[in-house]
Amino acid sequence: MDLDNAAAVSAWLTLRYGWLQVAETPCRVARQVVQALRSRGWHGRPRPCSASCVVEP
Repeated sequence: MDLDNAAAVSAWLTLRYGWLQVAETPCRVARQVVQALRSRGWHGRPRPCSASCVVEP
């Protein structure tokens, strides 16, 4: 079975980002990670890196 399919069957989530996404839009990437974690029950609070950071949905 393909690894992505096996992960989907076992409820694992895979987020994939390229270098450019992480380097150019790190707050957007962080926001997506936070959303994924919250969808699985995480209740923590991310810390924005600046006043313009969009990490908090």
